[in-house]
Amino acid sequence: MTSSTRNCPASYRADEEQVIQSGESLVDHEELYLDHNHNQKWFLTTKVPLRDHHGVITGIIGINHDIYRTQTSRRRIGKCQMTLEAALSRRPFHGAGSMPDAVLRIVNTACLEFLDING
Repeated sequence: MTSSTRNCPASYRADEEQVIQSGESLVDHEELYLDHNHNQKWFLTTKVPLRDHHGVITGIIGINHDIYRTQTSRRRIGKCQMTLEAALSRRPFHGAGSMPDAVLRIVNTACLEFLDING
């Protein structure tokens, strides 16, 4: 999967020209698009050369899938992971061998339910 943050018709056209010139498909290419209100939209794009019955490339055919929610979720998960790692790095946790009374407490009940831990 490749990714691009370009947002202009010339860049999209350049991708299409590359597909036509090389004869190779552009598959699962992530593209960031800004709409007229500058809202970010992410699309997963595939462009394939269209050939005639002699195998000559006569154009391209493509499809885009809106993956904005997927990208947003990935960013949120990454941010949560960094926050959790930072919090844990500030709180030393010693193994049971060195501190028998050390306990890792999870206070988020949703996490307890997800991990199937009885509180």
